[in-house]
Amino acid sequence: MAYAFLAQAVAPSGSQVPAVVAQGDAFGVSRSIKNNLSAAGSTNFSIYLSTDATIDTSDTQVISGSTSSISGGATDTLTVTCTAPQNIAPGAYYVGLLLPNGSSARSSVPAVTIVDDVQLVAVSAPGAPVYVAVSGTFPVSRTISNASASSKTVNFQILLSTDNTIAAGDTVVFTGSAVIPARSSSTLSESCTAPGSTGGPYFLGLYVDAATWLASANAEVTVGSNPFAATSVSVVARRSASCRARRSRSRAPSRTTAHLRPLRPSHST
Repeated sequence: MAYAFLAQAVAPSGSQVPAVVAQGDAFGVSRSIKNNLSAAGSTNFSIYLSTDATIDTSDTQVISGSTSSISGGATDTLTVTCTAPQNIAPGAYYVGLLLPNGSSARSSVPAVTIVDDVQLVAVSAPGAPVYVAVSGTFPVSRTISNASASSKTVNFQILLSTDNTIAAGDTVVFTGSAVIPARSSSTLSESCTAPGSTGGPYFLGLYVDAATWLASANAEVTVGSNPFAATSVSVVARRSASCRARRSRSRAPSRTTAHLRPLRPSHST
């Protein structure tokens, strides 16, 4: 089919392919549209992110606009600023250009990789496994990263879970928030409060929402007494060296007069 306006090419701007983009971030896309008519004219266009090589309106639109007037037979190439939706799933995407007349173009390979803007890096109890008294406090170290190009306030919870799948119904032991600068990480030790009954061992969970959570590698926390804790200590006194020497002398056989050297007589003048 001969199109009056032809979508010729589309690709992320810049040298990195695939371009790595955090949810909610802006990124540049270069697009080229040719006017196949002899007269000047303009057209609308849309740019999409697609998980497959077929570009259509069911894909995720990241910008729409219109060209300036394109001379007959000329090609208009322009870099436009697109924005990844906040709720787009992380993954690899083709970039597609679609015109109202049905003409389309796409990148030859998935050219954009979407990553979570908030990334949960680590959660652990120092010195794990740890035993915590009922309703007692214990420290938990957590690291949260912000992959986006702007500062973010991240609300989060630390939970105890009987398995390594962290969900909103697990036991909350800490609730907090962190202001994290662009493309930075926040690592802190939080003071958590154990539940009011014994249980465990529990996995630790760092939780933002149903799609953003992290479990510790092992079950790290038990609420209750430590079965390996010492219950009593006995002290055995050790005799000093002088006491041992006296005891040794008291056991030696007594000397008799037969063993004594006779006294030498004194000389009188």
